[in-house]
Amino acid sequence: MQVTYISDGKEMWEFATPVGTGMVQNSATTVVDQNKIYFTRLNNGVNAIEIKKEGSSYFVNKLWTKPDFSTAYNTPVLKDGFLYALSNKNRLFCINAGTGQTA
Repeated sequence: MQVTYISDGKEMWEFATPVGTGMVQNSATTVVDQNKIYFTRLNNGVNAIEIKKEGSSYFVNKLWTKPDFSTAYNTPVLKDGFLYALSNKNRLFCINAGTGQTA
């Protein structure tokens, strides 16, 4: 699966999302905070990327992956620099959105 942003019919950036083990579901909504994007799906953990613009080109920088947490149908909430969600194993978790460390 790939995440691609297109404007005026022209691809601006693309990021190939990691492939986890077992069944993969894209049921949680992506969280966007300015130029940072947080996404999760079943069996794929929580992931953070950053979109940077240099001149007229855009680049994707992978910030971190937290493989031990993932959600099936629960969209994380971003509040004061922390992501909160309920995992697919019914565990409430909190991740520092800047570092990817468990809070």
